[in-house]
Amino acid sequence: MKERISALILCFLMPFAGISAEAPLEIPSIFVAAGNRGNDSIAGRLYSKVTSAKKSQDVPLVIFEKFLKSRWTEKETTLSETVELLGKPHLDLDRPKQDQVKAVQWGLNGPPGGLDVVTLHADFEPKPPHQLVKYGLGRAICGFCPHILSLDESDQWRLEGKMLAGRIGQEKIGSDILILPRLGSGEEISVQIANIAPETEFISQVEIAKVSLADGEQLDVSNESQLTAWRPLFEKPLIDNPGKRIPIEDECRLLVFEIRNNSDFEMAMREHYLDGKPEPELLNLTLNFGTSTPISIEPVGTKFLKRVLVFVPPNSSSIQIANPLKYWDVRRVWGGVPADKQPDIQWISPRNRESLILPPNTARTYIFDNLSDSSSNVSFAIRARGYYEFLFPEN
Repeated sequence: MKERISALILCFLMPFAGISAEAPLEIPSIFVAAGNRGNDSIAGRLYSKVTSAKKSQDVPLVIFEKFLKSRWTEKETTLSETVELLGKPHLDLDRPKQDQVKAVQWGLNGPPGGLDVVTLHADFEPKPPHQLVKYGLGRAICGFCPHILSLDESDQWRLEGKMLAGRIGQEKIGSDILILPRLGSGEEISVQIANIAPETEFISQVEIAKVSLADGEQLDVSNESQLTAWRPLFEKPLIDNPGKRIPIEDECRLLVFEIRNNSDFEMAMREHYLDGKPEPELLNLTLNFGTSTPISIEPVGTKFLKRVLVFVPPNSSSIQIANPLKYWDVRRVWGGVPADKQPDIQWISPRNRESLILPPNTARTYIFDNLSDSSSNVSFAIRARGYYEFLFPEN
C-alpha cells in the first residue's frame, strides 16, 4: 500500500492534464503558529523530556498520554492550567458558536506538517474558566484533507472544517458537503481551500449552496449527502454515555448527530496507509433503531465536530448507537421534524471554474457572485468534488 501511494505524484496528475495548478496564496494567518511549534516549543520540549526519561516498553505517544492523565482531569482542569504546562496552543481551531466548544491544538514534535508529527487536540468549555471537556493525542494522517475557510461579515477568514474525508487516491474521487455557518452574505462571497499537509489535493468542482430558511429552521447534511431543512424538538448530550438507548417520541422524524472520529481512528488509519496493515473493520458508526436495518454513518474525519442528519425509520420507538464506538466521539443528538416545505437550493458556481491541483502549504480563494434574497434566515454550504494523495518521503 505504501509503495502504491508513495509513487511519483506525476502518475496522479495525468487525469488532470491541462488543469490549472495555480495556488499563489499563502496559508491564511489562522494556520500560523502562535510561537514556535514542534521540538522548539514548550510543549515539544516537555514531550521530549517525558518520553525520553521514562523507561517503559510503551511507545512515546502512550508514555505522554499517561503523563497527561496523571495531571489533567476532564471537567476540572482549565485552559489556563494547560497553558501553564504546555505553553500557548499553537493553533486555535476557531469553532463556530453552534459547536459550543473552544478547540485548540499543540504540536509536540516537528517539523509541523510532517508525517511524524505528534499533535495534542483539546476541547474546552466555551465560557471561562474554560474547563477541559476532552483531549486526545494523534500522529499526523487524519488531520489532513482540504481545509475550508469562509470570509465572514467582518472580512475575517474563519476555519469552518475540512472535506473529502477518506478520499485517498483517484479511485476514491467523490463529493462532500460542508455547512458554512459564518460565511458573509455581501454581493461577493468568498471561500478558501487550504492544503496544510504533506499531500497533493485535486479539486475538480466547487459550488456554494444558498438556502433560504423559515424562522426556526436549521440546515444540515444527511447521511445520504442531501441538504435538509428541519426544526428541532429536543437536544440531548451523549458525550458521557454515547451508547445509551434514547427513546423516540412519535412526532420525532429525524435525528441529527454531532460527531467526529477520534485518536484511535487516526492511529488505525496511519497503520493502514503507512505500515501496510489491513484496513480496520467496522469503521462506520452504526445506528440501531430496533425495527429496521441499521443505518450506518461513514467516517467524517478527526478534529472538527460535524453534524449528520438521519431520518427515523417508521415505527421506531428508540435509537441506540451500536458498537464499535472505539473510533468515534459522539457529543450531542437532536431530534426534530423536516421543514414543512423543503426550500429551493440555489447552487452558485465560482467565477473561476477551473479544476485545481493544490500542492502542500498553499491555498486558493474562490469568489462567488451572491444571489439577491430578501430572507432574514439564509444558510450556505459548500460542495466540492475531488481526492488527495499523500506525499511520502522516499526511503
